[in-house]
Amino acid sequence: MLEPARAVGGDFYDVFEIDPNRIGILIGDVADKGVPSALVMAQTHALLYSEAIRGIRPEEVMANANRQMLRLNRSGLFVTAIYGIIDLDSRVFSYARAGHEIPYILSPGNSAAQLPKNTGQTLGLFDEPIFDQQQVPLTSGTRVLLYTDGAADMHDQGEVQFGLERLQEEFTAGASLDPQAACFQIYETLARYQGPTSQDDDITLVMIQAN
Repeated sequence: MLEPARAVGGDFYDVFEIDPNRIGILIGDVADKGVPSALVMAQTHALLYSEAIRGIRPEEVMANANRQMLRLNRSGLFVTAIYGIIDLDSRVFSYARAGHEIPYILSPGNSAAQLPKNTGQTLGLFDEPIFDQQQVPLTSGTRVLLYTDGAADMHDQGEVQFGLERLQEEFTAGASLDPQAACFQIYETLARYQGPTSQDDDITLVMIQAN
């Protein structure tokens, strides 16, 4: 799910078939908000998708798209993103992370936890950024949550942020729901926490479940 803070936003996500055995998963967040951010979002989404559909490795997708972004982007805005491939044969989610929020994993009978991380630099700033490359086994019942920073950064009337710890707890609490309902429940919790204050940033949630 994606809930923009304004009429247009800078968050994006995509789920698509690369071939019968592989599914591409993409999520990203452009710095800033409004029309300039939305224009960079559309450009970045298109660049990443055009590389991803070729079936190359996630880190290659990121590197190729970054080169094009540096050539085309004159706004100076940078982008955080995760692009990964679910291999349906091996049941492994392999992804490259470019400065984006660290995903959470939830295994049956356990509480959610952050996935391992290494250095992951944003798109649109560096000639040769370093990407955080990870492989996640998707055993039966396992869930992975990808999200943008608008979720954890949501604040209440007292300017207290919702935070990663609460987001982790909400991810765990929705374990009995189907993934779409669990995403909606997280957002409804965020909306209640926000109360009458305005939403400052776009919020995007993408949940993967291994059956």
